[in-house]
Amino acid sequence: MKKIAKQVFILLTIAGWIFYGLSVRISISAFVLRVGSLISRGFVYISKINTTSAKRFFLSDM
Repeated sequence: MKKIAKQVFILLTIAGWIFYGLSVRISISAFVLRVGSLISRGFVYISKINTTSAKRFFLSDM
């Protein structure tokens, strides 16, 4: 009886670690995706500002 309980405990521990690792990995990937989308949005915003300022600069230079 004790042996079976120990095996079940070991299996539960392994399953818990796998679940924990997966959840951590999922949360990290979600965080990376969120940060990546924010960064790409920022780049798009900066490039828009740069193109408008460049147009203004060239138009005023003409």
